[in-house]
Amino acid sequence: MEGERPNVGSVRSSFAR
Repeated sequence: MEGERPNVGSVRSSFAR
């Protein structure tokens, strides 16, 4: 995750697809 997780849902889905 990036330093400031703006949208965990989107970030998580990005590498957890």
